[in-house]
Amino acid sequence: MSNSHAKQLITLIILLIIPIASSGAHETDKVVSATPVIQATQQDQNVYYLQIRVIFAGKTGIYGNVVRELRDMKTILTKYFKYPSYELSNNIRLSLFGDEEAAALVFPDHYLRIIPKGTAKGDKLKAKVELYHVSSERDSRTRLEVGELGKMIQFQEKEKEGSHSKLFPIAGSAMILNPKQWEAFGGVPVRVNSQGRVSSNTMSSSPINQPGVSTALGQEKYLILGIQLDEVRK
Repeated sequence: MSNSHAKQLITLIILLIIPIASSGAHETDKVVSATPVIQATQQDQNVYYLQIRVIFAGKTGIYGNVVRELRDMKTILTKYFKYPSYELSNNIRLSLFGDEEAAALVFPDHYLRIIPKGTAKGDKLKAKVELYHVSSERDSRTRLEVGELGKMIQFQEKEKEGSHSKLFPIAGSAMILNPKQWEAFGGVPVRVNSQGRVSSNTMSSSPINQPGVSTALGQEKYLILGIQLDEVRK
């Protein structure tokens, strides 16, 4: 084979290879561009520990009188609520994951519900905090569900057979909870008897009626809930 024939053959082979390679590259590009990149989102598996204080404020006494157990909350209580006196009724400790809810009975027939809404820098927890009244004395049926589907705590009252109505919170607030820093919400009017038990509240659509306790009895107080992000465990 002469050199000219060999050169012509090599040139022909190159011309045939280039379109095939180019076509293969385009096909590869199409496959890559058509494949979505799925980024896995990690659930917040930190455990957030909360301190809850049930506080009763009164209309009598010297303005700004705060009991010793509440001295670390004096500034927030006197600045935002402005009642003459404050007393601590109970301490509650809760924990929750960043994508789950938590609930607690703060006093008879009143439930606190904490719904996490995400986190912020510095281990801050965004949350919606709600207070519900679910009477155990009335023959009514109103449904409150707390928690994820399949893991729900249900508080229910019977009103009419086969009928349900939505239960609305008597107090609710959006909060950003900082570690070791108290926040507070509330000011719900309640009546507290001589044993320190709530006999009625004036914000609920179905006030408490405890057996043997008149709703007219008891001293009028104002319910405040103090909340602190106490600890975050990773």
